[in-house]
Amino acid sequence: MARALLVAALVAALAGHAAAASFTNFTFPALPYDANAMEPSIDAATMVLHSTRYTTAFFTHAATFATRLNDALLTSCKGQGLHKKSLYELNTLTAIRNNAGGLWNHGLFFFSNLAPTGSQTYPADASPALKAAINHAFGSFERFQVAISEAATGVFGSGWAWLIADGRGRVGITATPNQDNPLMGVARTRGSPLLGLDVWEHAYYLKYNNRRGEYIAGFYSVINWRRVSQLYATVLARDFDEVDVLKP
Repeated sequence: MARALLVAALVAALAGHAAAASFTNFTFPALPYDANAMEPSIDAATMVLHSTRYTTAFFTHAATFATRLNDALLTSCKGQGLHKKSLYELNTLTAIRNNAGGLWNHGLFFFSNLAPTGSQTYPADASPALKAAINHAFGSFERFQVAISEAATGVFGSGWAWLIADGRGRVGITATPNQDNPLMGVARTRGSPLLGLDVWEHAYYLKYNNRRGEYIAGFYSVINWRRVSQLYATVLARDFDEVDVLKP
């Protein structure tokens, strides 16, 4: 999600496409793993529900809103300067925040943050640079787990907990409500999201009911540390704006 992109290309940019040639041809890619690949941490029924019903809805809404942007904001509202605003500045446009944010967040979650159970572990599959950053920020991996678990548990209602990196490569933990993320101007703490933990109830309720803490504990068994390390490398190289979160 490039921070300085014009609103005309916003939704396309969230999907990793700098030029918004057609808003209506977007589709949410098929998952690059079986629905039961995250068992027992995330059950197959939840994976199917979460990756189809909700993500497809976000994509449809975002694409529809993008079409309206062409006709409404960029035409009738051009005189107000909205066509020159970045996502950081569009804090009052709720449809953008909810739908485009939800699409981007779920793309990161499914395609960059999850790996089948037993396929990756920390520290074996994390890069030396990422491990050094985590140790510098938290003192140990165990303290990192405590920090992000507390952030996720502390989300009131629905939202996300994040491992983020700033422009200097320093990592930290933050949380956002609803479908906000740390790239948005409304975020309490800004940064490039490396790892997102979805704590909307639809992400865990079928298996865990209201036991959010158990879901959070299981999440550590299915993290794609190789991809998180690659994302961290793009931050260090100042290439994070080129990341395509919808690319498996």
